[in-house]
Amino acid sequence: MKQLVEHYVDHDAWFRQQVTRGLEQLGRGEFLTHEEVAAHIDQMFRK
Repeated sequence: MKQLVEHYVDHDAWFRQQVTRGLEQLGRGEFLTHEEVAAHIDQMFRK
């Protein structure tokens, strides 16, 4: 049980860090549009 809780806490900390990082990137205008993501996916499947 202790290991499960430790894993949950570690994952929660990682997840919060990733969300914060993503929000910071959005604030700087660093993101892809829906169309750009779709184009990347299309290109991946054509290779």
